[in-house]
Formats: sequence, structure tokens, C-alpha cells
Amino acid sequence: MKAAPPGLELRRLTGDDAASIRGLAGRCPGAAQWNEAGYQVIGTNGVEGWGAFQGAELLGFIITSVVQDEMEILNLAVDVNARRRGVASRLLSEAEQDSSGIIRGRIYLEVRESNSVAQGFYSSRGFVTSGKRARYYSGPVEDALVLVRTAL
Repeated sequence: MKAAPPGLELRRLTGDDAASIRGLAGRCPGAAQWNEAGYQVIGTNGVEGWGAFQGAELLGFIITSVVQDEMEILNLAVDVNARRRGVASRLLSEAEQDSSGIIRGRIYLEVRESNSVAQGFYSSRGFVTSGKRARYYSGPVEDALVLVRTAL
């Protein structure tokens, strides 16, 4: 793994960041592809987001939802030029730390069955496969693996 991008700063995202988030997601084909309106709900109804910035440039983001005592990772993406530099790990840690007083159950997510890089990342963070959702993704249609980990 290379060193983290210089000057990397994490901050909470809001709906005002929707256009930047959508732009980055569009450059990351492995990420879930939402429209801009989907990101405008960040900060409402238990949906939270954190971004990794280098100056004004968004290099990565994580979007989560907390319901009762569980967290779902809804989307996580890192710019191709910033990958394998600890950005995703820092984002996941930030989301977990911010919600540590709430999450007592599990953290879960879906990942494309073909996305072995993401599966390896989550496996290194203690996630295990707990099931499969047939034809979960579109563009292209693909099954999803459900990954889960007990909250720390």
C-alpha cells in the first residue's frame, strides 16, 4: 500500500455534496450508481456520509444508514488514483467510530459478486459472506454477496 494522499482530510458530508459524490461514483464502476437526488438525503433519516478530501477534491466517500443498533454500508467509493493508500480504511473507521455509541449489533453491506477487490478489502476488516441476493444489481445485472461483521 502506498502512503495516504498528502493533506487528506475527512469530514462529514451533507446533501450539498451530492453533485461531487455523484461525479466520483460515476468514475468508479464498482460503486453503486445512484442519481444525485439519492445523495441529497445525506444527513437525514439515519443516512450519514463521510468524505475524504485533498483540498477541495473529493477522493473517496462512504454512505451509511443506521437503524436501531445496526449499520448498513450503502456505498463506498475511492477515486482510482487514490486507491490502495488507506482511504477506504480511514472512511470505514470514521463511520464506525462516529456510530460506536449506537451500533451494538452488526454492520452489513452488499457487494457485486465479481468485485473481488472490494471483497478482499472487507474480508481484511473482518467481514464474512452471510448470503447472496440474486440479480440485485443492474447495469450489468449481477448477484450480490451479503457481507456482515459484528460491530466492534
